[in-house]
Amino acid sequence: MRGGLSSLKGVRDKELLAINNQLSRLAEKVENAEEKLMDDTINAKTYKKWNKKFHI
Repeated sequence: MRGGLSSLKGVRDKELLAINNQLSRLAEKVENAEEKLMDDTINAKTYKKWNKKFHI
């Protein structure tokens, strides 16, 4: 029984790591979109569209 639980924990840890990596990439994309908006590289309409797309 103990071996089964530890293997489940390993799977869970891998899933959490993958989710954390996805969240980190999304946070980076949101930050980049905010920087582009502040630098006037994109307009407010584009930012809103991207923000909906990246909404966590």
